[in-house]
Amino acid sequence: NVLLRGVWDNFKSKDAAIAFLNTYDADLGGEPLAIALASDDGLRSAEQLLASLPKYAENHGAKDGALS
Repeated sequence: NVLLRGVWDNFKSKDAAIAFLNTYDADLGGEPLAIALASDDGLRSAEQLLASLPKYAENHGAKDGALS
């Protein structure tokens, strides 16, 4: 799963990864894991949230936090 791989790559800590997946996000309207499991659109939304995190963007070759 792309979301889970991205979470692990971004946080490197099991506790931090679990916290991200299970913490309510107002922009998503729920917990990223629950939203991702609910639908394909939810999965894309959770992946976009992850991609918006500065560390994720830096780790994946983006410049100025923007992914191409």
